Amino acid sequence: MRENTKKTPKTWKIILIVILVIILLLLLRSAPTDCEPPLMDHGDGCCMDANNNNLCDSVEKINTTNQTNLST
Repeated sequence: MRENTKKTPKTWKIILIVILVIILLLLLRSAPTDCEPPLMDHGDGCCMDANNNNLCDSVEKINTTNQTNLST
């Protein structure tokens, strides 16, 4: 004999809520960040770009330090 596999309305509501939550989380995760100058987009957030050369100032400082160390 076959068992009754008909889903109840409560089960459909739970499935629908789970799907909606997953979609919402995916949309929020992929939302672009809005960085106002002098900040710029970098990875998952913003970083300072005070001299507007499209390089994060923190990365620029690391590169400058490395060049100074190499030349001495």
